[in-house]
Amino acid sequence: MMVPPILPRTFNTLSCITGLLFVIVRLQSQSSPSYEGKSLEQWLQIWEKSSGRTEHIIQEKAAEEAIRKMDGDAAVYMAKLIENWDPRLNDNRFFRSVNHAFSVLRNEGREAVPILLQSLHNFGENLPESRNRFRFTLANLSFVVSEAEAAKALLHSSKFENGAYETHYIAIPLSETLKKGHQEVREIIHKALLEPQPTRTLAALALAISGEYSPKVLEVLSASLRESVPVLHTHILVTISTMNDPNLAALVEPLSHFLSSDDKFTRGLAAKTLGRIGKEGLPAILQACQSKTSTMRSGGAQALAIYCQESNLSEKSKSSAQSIYQIQTILRELLQTEDRSLVLMALSAVKELGSLAKDLHPEVALLKSSEDSSIAENARKALDAIRDIKK
Repeated sequence: MMVPPILPRTFNTLSCITGLLFVIVRLQSQSSPSYEGKSLEQWLQIWEKSSGRTEHIIQEKAAEEAIRKMDGDAAVYMAKLIENWDPRLNDNRFFRSVNHAFSVLRNEGREAVPILLQSLHNFGENLPESRNRFRFTLANLSFVVSEAEAAKALLHSSKFENGAYETHYIAIPLSETLKKGHQEVREIIHKALLEPQPTRTLAALALAISGEYSPKVLEVLSASLRESVPVLHTHILVTISTMNDPNLAALVEPLSHFLSSDDKFTRGLAAKTLGRIGKEGLPAILQACQSKTSTMRSGGAQALAIYCQESNLSEKSKSSAQSIYQIQTILRELLQTEDRSLVLMALSAVKELGSLAKDLHPEVALLKSSEDSSIAENARKALDAIRDIKK
C-alpha cells in the first residue's frame, strides 16, 4: 500500500497565502458602493435609524436619495449579500433596510434580478429555517425591482424543471402584481398557461389566487392534479386549501382521490379544500366516508368535519335539510365504528352541527361513558352543543 507523500511546510504556507489573497481579491471586487464618502451600509443604517421618525425625515430622504444615486451598483451589491448570505441578514432591521432599498431603486436595480432569482433557487428546503423564510421575500424583491422582467424569469426559469418546491412562494407575489392591475404581467402569465409543466401550473395558481377562475385556469389545475408528480400536487393543495371559493368546485373529482393518500399531510390538505368548497363537494365527501379503504374513509371524515364547520346549514332550507339528513346518516355510522380517529372526527362534526345533530343524541350519549378519556370528553362537548349550551 502506497503512503501519500508528506507535503513540505513551504507548500502548505504557500497554499494558505494564495487562498488568503484570493479571499482579499474577492472581497475587494465586491466592495460596498459609496456616495458622498459614506458606504451603502452606512446609508442603510442612517435610513433604518431615521425611518418613521418625523424629526429625522431629512436624514431618511437623504439616505433614499443616496441609494438612488448608487443605482445598479447598490442593487447588485445587496443581491450578492443575499446570494452569499451575509450574517447581517439574520438581523431583521438590516434585512428591512435592504428590502426598502430595493423598493427605492425599483427599475434602476434590474441588474440584480438574475442574482435574486438564483438565490431563490439555491435556498432549498434543506437549509435552516432562518434562511428558508426569505424565499418568499426574495420573490417579492424581484418584483420590486422589475415586475414584468421578474415575472418572465420566474415563470420560465429552468430551476422548475425537476419540481415545484417554490411554487407557492412565487405564485403569491405573481398574484399580488396581478391585483395591482399590471396588464403586461397579466398577459405574460396568461401565455404561460400554454407552457410545459410546471410553468403552466404556477401561472394557473397565480391567477387563481388573484381571483381569476377562467375555464383555462381550472382546466390546468385539474389536469395538474391528475399528473403523477407528487411535489406538484402538494403545492397546488397548499395554495388552494387557503382559498374559500365556490369556483373550486370544478376540482372536486381530482381532489377526492387525494382523500385516500397515504401521506397524512396531503390527505389533510385535500380534506380541508373539499370541506371548504361547499355543497358541491359534499357528495364526494359522503362517498369517501363510506369507502372500504381506511385512508379514504379517514380523509372523508376529516373533510366532513370541516364541511360542517364551514357551511351555513339551516333546517329552514329544503336543500340544507336534505344535506343534514345525509350527514347525520353518515355520522351515525362513524360514531358506531371501532376506529378511534373516525369517532373523534365524527364528534367534531357533531359539535359543529350543534342542535342540527339532535337526532344523533342517543349515539353521542353512549360515548360519554367511553373508557377512552378523549372520546368521553368530546362526547360531553358534543352533547352540550346539541343542547345548545353556551359555556
